[in-house]
Amino acid sequence: MKFINKSGGRPVAQLLAEKSGAGSGIAEGLGGIALIMIAIMALAMGVTSDMNAVQGISVKAERQTYLSNLVADKRGGSTWGTASAPTTEKKVLPNGRTVDVTMWRDVTPTGTSLTAVAATSQGADAANCTGPTAVQKKGCVYATRFHANGLDGVEPQSIVRKDPSTTSAPVGTVDPRVSTADSIPQGATIASASDHVATVWRYLINAQSLEASGEIQISQAGKLLALIPVDAKASNYFGTFSVTLDVPVTVTVTQGNVVVQTIYIYRTGGTA
Repeated sequence: MKFINKSGGRPVAQLLAEKSGAGSGIAEGLGGIALIMIAIMALAMGVTSDMNAVQGISVKAERQTYLSNLVADKRGGSTWGTASAPTTEKKVLPNGRTVDVTMWRDVTPTGTSLTAVAATSQGADAANCTGPTAVQKKGCVYATRFHANGLDGVEPQSIVRKDPSTTSAPVGTVDPRVSTADSIPQGATIASASDHVATVWRYLINAQSLEASGEIQISQAGKLLALIPVDAKASNYFGTFSVTLDVPVTVTVTQGNVVVQTIYIYRTGGTA
């Protein structure tokens, strides 16, 4: 048998090296493909993670905006509890999802603070955000707004007050027939009071004379401060007068029989 040498006279070691090199090229190609696949997978995972992060930020921003709008509107539509007993209501967000929102108000002499808090997550892992401590809790978002009292929310300091809506004791000394259908006869004192703060007072009296005409006088130590003619038709009478501090002021029926529904005297200025 005759062996034919097709190596062209090249050494076997060289031939093996060439074969090995060819195999190495295939391996390197496969390895490159594997690296590309790994890179694609990593990119896909990164995109997914980024999308989850964006979605989480979007949910938080949406709820933050909703809560900010909620506390900015002090009109009706929501039940605001207190810090010690907040209320929780289900609210529908602009995207149609429903979220539990906990709300409370803090009232001060100068205004009202409204606070609302909700969970940032929309899944089963949502944090418990149902109380004032939730504003410090991870996984909760909140908004608060202070509403200063407007002129319509500022009540003057009463010196004398009684009207049909009064449920508590009247301010000052007031005849019990005030705010009833009973008339107060001529010579009777409707109310009396003194003040150590204000020297300028204002009055509002709703009265009706049972005769053709009646009269009410406001005086202090024999000095006439206001003279009020009273018609046979129930009407409101108001005016302003100055007083001496710590000296009693009296309101008296000086003519006719008068039905008084409301008497309201309050400080307006000239405080000492």
